[in-house]
Amino acid sequence: MYVDIIITMSRPSIMVLTVTLIFLALTGALPVSVHAEGNVPYFTNEDLQRYSRGGDAERDIPERATEQGQETTGDYAREKDETSVNRFAIRYRAFEGSTRRIIIPVTINGQYTAEMAIDTGASDVIIFERLAKKMGILGKDEGSVLWQAAGIGGTTPAILTILDSVSVKDATEEMVPVIITKDLSREFDGLIGLDFMAHYSIRIDNRKRLIVFEENREALNLPGGRDVHWWRKNFRRFSSLRRAWSDYIEYLNSLSIDERRLSELKRFARKQLEESERLFYRLNSYASDVGVPMQWRQY
Repeated sequence: MYVDIIITMSRPSIMVLTVTLIFLALTGALPVSVHAEGNVPYFTNEDLQRYSRGGDAERDIPERATEQGQETTGDYAREKDETSVNRFAIRYRAFEGSTRRIIIPVTINGQYTAEMAIDTGASDVIIFERLAKKMGILGKDEGSVLWQAAGIGGTTPAILTILDSVSVKDATEEMVPVIITKDLSREFDGLIGLDFMAHYSIRIDNRKRLIVFEENREALNLPGGRDVHWWRKNFRRFSSLRRAWSDYIEYLNSLSIDERRLSELKRFARKQLEESERLFYRLNSYASDVGVPMQWRQY
């Protein structure tokens, strides 16, 4: 039986009766819809059930949303903006301990899976030392150069190298400069910065713990999927790195210190110059392959 009660009375009486009816509805004793004159809200069984569930987001995730990191087939997959050509949604892990994060699965070089945190305060892709060791990057004798990573907290020694590819579900970037730093967390393996996300519109659904990527159509017409800002920034970065090690070698040549120590420093500096040149030529070769205009390669 459904009871519909119309109330016309003083405000204190309305409050008392409303509380009583809410209690009865919550205990299942009375299916009720409460109305009152004077803009007093009404409550139905459906309302009470919805508000009594609390904030458990996991129960609100559609059954068709697949496991962490997989595409959903719900509204997010169907809705497409006219300017987007590729749209997908993936589940994310929302916490690092008690700290809120957006941690997503990432595939590196087509074979290594890592948990990476989205960081809108960073521009680069950053991976931690333990992941670099797992991938064998630090064990190689080529393709990486000492670098200084800068952030809000200051600067820290790091290593700069280039990855073949980084993929977040259907979003794949090739020829990705990456910074390797010491481990900053045990809960994830690195950071995805804004350079990776530059040509995607991104929406975050905190309730369902989904992050939605929409590729912008204009990115299809850019060489290598990157704009002029990305190309000029990286040509400046790798050319300045090469120049810095060359200048350092000249500085060492002007010193009069212990010969053994000086010889070690020169050998290390020459190796770093060689690797910085290797990275620069790799970038330039890729730019030629994808048709980057020469004016975009200014440095």
